[in-house]
Amino acid sequence: MFSLGFILTFAAAANNDYSVTVGDHTIHYNTFNSSTLQPNIAKAFGIPRSNKIAVLNVVVKKGRKDSAQASVSATATNLNGQMRTINMRKVIDGSAIYYIGDFRFSNEETLKFNIKVTPQGQDRATEIKFSRQFFPG
Repeated sequence: MFSLGFILTFAAAANNDYSVTVGDHTIHYNTFNSSTLQPNIAKAFGIPRSNKIAVLNVVVKKGRKDSAQASVSATATNLNGQMRTINMRKVIDGSAIYYIGDFRFSNEETLKFNIKVTPQGQDRATEIKFSRQFFPG
């Protein structure tokens, strides 16, 4: 069985994978359609599979390799100004830590994301903003 890490890494390579470095932390983030997940992986990690549900994935690394714990919150706003909170949850897969949240989208909907990440031991959040248009998978 593939680990969630493998699947999320694959999804990151297939979609828009972004990162930002703040101090000695690098924050990686991406979105992908949940229908791309294998059914057993989606079930194991509580991710609903649908061609109208996407996943926001955030990974915080300290240094080059070590996953770091963090406080992660996210919202998405459509072009009509309707904002939704994305409930992020921590998933531990071996030594890797992921923060994932799923959300519904409409066909060809563009969403503007606002992610706030505070790595453990830090007192200041890093704010990340990006947009992405979604299509059923």
